[in-house]
Amino acid sequence: MKKIVLSVFFIVYIIVTLTITFFLNKYNNFGVIEIKDKLIVTSNKTDMNYRKGTILIITKNNDNLKENDEVFYYTADSHKVLISKAKISNIEKITESENTITLNNSKKYSTEYIIGKVSTLVKIPILGYLLMALTSKIGYLIAILLPILVFFLIQIYSLIKGK
Repeated sequence: MKKIVLSVFFIVYIIVTLTITFFLNKYNNFGVIEIKDKLIVTSNKTDMNYRKGTILIITKNNDNLKENDEVFYYTADSHKVLISKAKISNIEKITESENTITLNNSKKYSTEYIIGKVSTLVKIPILGYLLMALTSKIGYLIAILLPILVFFLIQIYSLIKGK
């Protein structure tokens, strides 16, 4: 029974480790996890009033944007990139593939900084705390690297002791 419990714990640990490592490798230029057309954002990376510890999953899509659409966009606040939301007040076509979007705060943004419509938002409460902890430098060190190091040292010790 003890062996089964340890095996299940080990498998879950490996899955969590691989998932967190995958997420850490998927950060985009703005410091947000981006997997294909989905952004995984913790509430601390927004300047909106979402409950702390909430994960926001935003579908990245700049197609079919119209005036009065509410959109998410990247903004900089004191050397930190955040995600905000606002309504589109004007769309100005620059080239065939580039538009300048004017938001209701009278600021103009390139479509590169517009993420997608607010209507595509999926919120997952509480799991954001776990994601924030495991993807931080100290959290990753303590929860992922340290246990692997201890397991490795135990294996070396048992190998030496066996000889």
